[in-house]
Amino acid sequence: MGPLVAFLSSLAATDMSLAVARIKRNAILRAIAGSFFLTAVIFGLIALTIYLSHKLGPIGATLAVGGVFLVFGIITLITMSIMEARDRRIAEERKRKSQVQTNLVMATTMTLFRRKPLMAAGIAMAVGGLLGFTRLGFGGRDDDA
Repeated sequence: MGPLVAFLSSLAATDMSLAVARIKRNAILRAIAGSFFLTAVIFGLIALTIYLSHKLGPIGATLAVGGVFLVFGIITLITMSIMEARDRRIAEERKRKSQVQTNLVMATTMTLFRRKPLMAAGIAMAVGGLLGFTRLGFGGRDDDA
């Protein structure tokens, strides 16, 4: 059994080293491509500024390009705040649903426990397990908007 374990562990180590090498290679190539794209964008902005400087003058062209990027930045911040507010609403709704489910389980358990204690314990465990699965994401999800 020793040679089989050694073979499997060397095979796993080889697969891991190949995966790590591939990830490193892809990261380096993506960084190089990103620097080329960034350089292209910078030269494009310089060309746009030079073109606009013939029509608006150097100061006007620089202010126009800067103003456009200022507007883009403001739009990005507004979008981020809208998304954060949506995420907060979704979290509050989940918390409210969780509290309602917990209250329902407690009310059901207390009602059954008064009448049939052994059956109540089994049902409480089943309902608690079901609610646990739905909280872990095994049940239906309605927030995929």
